[in-house]
Parts: sequence; C-alpha cells; structure tokens
Amino acid sequence: MLTMNFDPTHPQQIAANRRGEITGEQQNALKSESSIGWLALIMSFVFLPILFVAIMGVVWFLDRRRELPLWGYGIILAFFSVAFVVSAVPQAWRLFKALRVRGDLSAGQVEAAEGQMNWRRNQYVAETPARRLRLPPLSAGLRPGSYRFYFLPNTGWVLSAERIIPPGGEDPRAELLNVLTQAIGFSVEALEANRNGRLAGGQLLKLLLAAAGYSLSWGAMILAVSLFGGGMYFYAEADLQLWVLLIGGGVLATLGLIFLLGLAKLAFDVVSGKVVMAEGFVQRTYTVTHTRYGYSYTYYFQLNKVSLQVSAAAYNAFIDGIAYRLYFTPLSKKLVAIEPL
Repeated sequence: MLTMNFDPTHPQQIAANRRGEITGEQQNALKSESSIGWLALIMSFVFLPILFVAIMGVVWFLDRRRELPLWGYGIILAFFSVAFVVSAVPQAWRLFKALRVRGDLSAGQVEAAEGQMNWRRNQYVAETPARRLRLPPLSAGLRPGSYRFYFLPNTGWVLSAERIIPPGGEDPRAELLNVLTQAIGFSVEALEANRNGRLAGGQLLKLLLAAAGYSLSWGAMILAVSLFGGGMYFYAEADLQLWVLLIGGGVLATLGLIFLLGLAKLAFDVVSGKVVMAEGFVQRTYTVTHTRYGYSYTYYFQLNKVSLQVSAAAYNAFIDGIAYRLYFTPLSKKLVAIEPL
C-alpha cells in the first residue's frame, strides 16, 4: 500500500513521470506492496507442513495398536488442511501481487491516461476510459475532477496525478462539495439554511430519527441491565439481596441519567433549530476498539476544541490540506453539513 505521506500531486513527481521515470520516492512508497514477506511464507509453506508431519508421526507412534479409527486420522488431516489453506492462500496471493509490482518497477515503464476522480460506494476511485486505477490511501489529497494519471501499466498503481481542466472548465470546490453532500447526507438547499444559522427541515427530521434510535439503544441497554439485576436479586442469598439492590439501582440510575442528558441535548437542538459554524483546517482522527468480532473504528473531525463524530463515508470523502466550514448542532454536536472554502 502506498504510504500516507506520499503526495502524487507534487510537481517533481509529475515531471519525472512525464519523462517516463519512476522517482525514488515512488519506489519507496511501493515498498510494502513489493514486499514478499518471507517469514510469513516460511511459516505457511514450511513450518505448517513440518508440524503436520511431526504430529502425524507422534500420533502414529502412540497408536501402535492401531486403535484410532480412520476417521480420527481424517479429522487431524482436515484440521491441518483447513489451517494450511487459510494461512497459505493469502500468502500466495500476496506473493503474486508483490512479484507483479516488482516486475512493474523493474521494467521502469510509466503509462499515462486522462480520467476522473469519482466518488463510488463511499470511496474515491480513479477511473480512465480503459480501466480503474489503484489509488494511494485516503486519496492523498486528490480532489474529485479531471486528471492525467501516471501509473504502472500492469498493476495500475497511481504514481502521480496532474490536475487538468477540460473544455468548459470545472469548479474543484463544487465537485468536492457535491461529494460531501452525498457522504454526509445534506443538500445545497439545506446548506443555505445552515449559513443563516438554522437547521433545514430534512436535518430536523434526521435529528428526530437520531433521538429515536438513541432512545431505543439506551432503552435496550437499561432493560438488559434490569433483567440481569433482577436475576441476580432472585438467586442471591438473603443477606446479599440488599447489596444487589443498591448496586443495581445505582447502575440503573447512572445509565438513566446519561440517557436523559443525551436525549435532552438532542431535544434542545431540535426545538431551537439552530446550528453552530466553525471554520479552518480540520484534522481527521479515529479510535480503534477491540471487540470479540475484530476491530471497531470510530471517526472524528476535529477543529480547534471541537470534536465531531462522523461516519466512515464522511471520513473517506474528506480531502486534507484545505480549509472547511463545519455546521453542527450546539449541544449534541451532530455534524449536519460541511463545505470547502
């Protein structure tokens, strides 16, 4: 994957690619994609087979009387087969991709084509009439619009991108604003109301739906805690029931207070119908939470002391390096609109 600090719009990168050259920065940026990962390959294609043979040998030795049925050996074989496939297939695919990138870099050829940066399914994609190209992570500052892309011919990795203005012109700000309206879910008409410090009708409806969803989620949590506490109280010894009641009541009171406070903030914002504006250079951040199912990401826009939670689509649509104006609710801090300046 291309590193996040790689800028494909830098004039030096574009000038080198026009001459058919691949710069050192571009070579370094593709190191992770061209890395074979020898340790993982050895673990998958050498260590796992050796471990399987060793375990089968131990089982065969211990089962000298051949009391283990064939299906027992079949279960061991099936287990290691699944483990081998799960481990080896991704490594083989990574090896294949790394060799392709290495082949592209060794050939030293750069292809050029005109195309568009478009917003598709909550992400930016670089598209030419002939193919879709592979972009640096987070679009590396590429705004939506027309470009001349310089890329590796086989793997399609974008090395640099030169902004071009087609006949009739393009408004980069309007193009980006159009993407942001889709990603965040607001209209240009709503933006006019926000500029006057007011929420539009559609935004009020979204806040009401957010309040309903908030109430349902917290209601389900409080109900679950109540049922769990009730069960604990029912099965607890008589001398412990008072403690269960006190602790459970304290937990429910705390949860209820948090719920009512959040609901009151949403209700105030709906009734007041006002928005707050802030402008400047926005920083994107995110937090990672480990769950039993993997990882959960929470995304934020930060401007000065204001931190607003946003969706993954909004996070992906954001282009770094330019100033924005944010519109959000005063108390619940819900982002309702954003526009580039």
